[in-house]
Amino acid sequence: MQTGGRYEVSGQDRAASQNAFVARRESSVANVDRNRLGYLLALLVVANASWTAAVDHRVGSVERDVEGVATDVRDLREVSSVTASTRALNRTAIVPLLAYDTESAAGRLVHISVTRVPASGIHVDVTELDYGRGFQRSLRSARGLVAGDGGAGGYYVEPIVPDAWQYLSGESGGLPVALGFVALRTECRLNGSVAATGRLDEDGSIERVRRLGAKVDAAVTTGRATLLVPPGQRRTRGEIETVPVANLSAAVEHGLVDPSGGPCDRTLPLGD
Repeated sequence: MQTGGRYEVSGQDRAASQNAFVARRESSVANVDRNRLGYLLALLVVANASWTAAVDHRVGSVERDVEGVATDVRDLREVSSVTASTRALNRTAIVPLLAYDTESAAGRLVHISVTRVPASGIHVDVTELDYGRGFQRSLRSARGLVAGDGGAGGYYVEPIVPDAWQYLSGESGGLPVALGFVALRTECRLNGSVAATGRLDEDGSIERVRRLGAKVDAAVTTGRATLLVPPGQRRTRGEIETVPVANLSAAVEHGLVDPSGGPCDRTLPLGD
């Protein structure tokens, strides 16, 4: 992940900042502006391509006609008519994302807001960030796995990152984003004590990631008790338990909880 500046949170105000962040995001989702969402998604109509074309165009490479991601004008009109109450009804998941900040040479835990919308495909806010092909692949892989088990539908994706960041890349976000998609389609919710990192293969298996040590540090710093990692990448740290997960099914068992706080009783055979 490339940045345009440094982003740090001091130890004494980290918890307060995280609580304030969640409160701000919940308030923002409840009061989302319909016209702004329609404007953002209208950009894709003008581009006459999938959302990947819109974001790749800014880095000089256009990727068109990606199966499972392209949307049509009718879909975008449906999305632009979404009201605040509809978005609240369809729920939003705030997904923790472990990233590597190249400027500070350190791991960072940031967030991605994912919301179900009454359309098909993936829709992203392209006004603030450039998105590398690796990040785009991670979103397609996550949606593809969930869609393959009856979870097709539309998602609005909004990365919540420091203002100085200008570029988001890499595929390690595939696993946490997939967990967010599953949470939106079930009665389960993300386990707040768990973070995850991993590249998703088409068959649901979890593949190795780079700079895992820095991401473990970020998970520890932000108070996570458990980190889900790809097989063969377990790290021994007294402050956190690293749990290797071979596929999305195993990650769901560890990363989601049911409404009572117990293990998620999932109904979809994800990645088995």
